[in-house]
Amino acid sequence: MSKKMIVLKSSEGVSFVVEEAVARQSKIISFLVEEFPDRELPLTNMTSEILRKTIEYCKKHVVEDDGGGDSSSSSSGDLKEWDVKFVAEIDQPRLMDLLMAANYLDIPSLLDVTCQKVADTIAACNDEKEIRATFNIENDFTEEEVEAIRMENQYPI
Repeated sequence: MSKKMIVLKSSEGVSFVVEEAVARQSKIISFLVEEFPDRELPLTNMTSEILRKTIEYCKKHVVEDDGGGDSSSSSSGDLKEWDVKFVAEIDQPRLMDLLMAANYLDIPSLLDVTCQKVADTIAACNDEKEIRATFNIENDFTEEEVEAIRMENQYPI
């Protein structure tokens, strides 16, 4: 029996042919497949690079029903380890793009792992200046505004 294939198209027009089970890791794509069963699905706000990484993640996480339960050779611990390595290898800008893709496509497990990586990165920073530098966030407050915010939000010692 051949598996049904789904065509996903990136913002640059690059097409990816994936198994339906892989594509259905996304709740949004699952809905689109139901509504438009034989159409190529354009993902106009996703680059081919981010779509490729998203598909890689979904392929690793797909569970096929072959009568024997979970056909994945990876245990839950191995999969969590793979997830950590997967996000560790991605640079900051692409991690944020992948996080947004996970949110847009509604892939909860990918959203969890990318958000955890961002949270870990923030926790490793010493102060707001380091956080701003790490995430390339411009400080648009004046020194007076920053001081006023600090005074409003002081913690008693």
